[in-house]
Amino acid sequence: MSPDEKHIRRINKYLRSINALYEDLVREIVLLVVGLKVGKRLFRFKDYGRIMKGVSQAINKYKDGLISQIRIYSQYEWDYGNQKVNEQLIDNLNKIKDRIPHAAYEARVLDISKQ
Repeated sequence: MSPDEKHIRRINKYLRSINALYEDLVREIVLLVVGLKVGKRLFRFKDYGRIMKGVSQAINKYKDGLISQIRIYSQYEWDYGNQKVNEQLIDNLNKIKDRIPHAAYEARVLDISKQ
């Protein structure tokens, strides 16, 4: 499997995880109102303080989970991308290794490894 195919698989995994967070949010909100007896008037969340509080908590939980996952997944992908670039830079340096002074080569490899 190519690195790009692995990347796409990871992105799809991240999307499934984020979709699961959203499904949990919807489930929590539905469970808050499913047994509620309402009159003939139009249902409005703001008319039910306990439900509004529960919905607010569920939304905050979703938001926190979403932000956390985005940060984690973004950091992982940046680290992966940086490693991929570092490997390409080192491969390019190895191709011209015999044409540059050894000290310059070693210094550049060291610079790349610190990135």
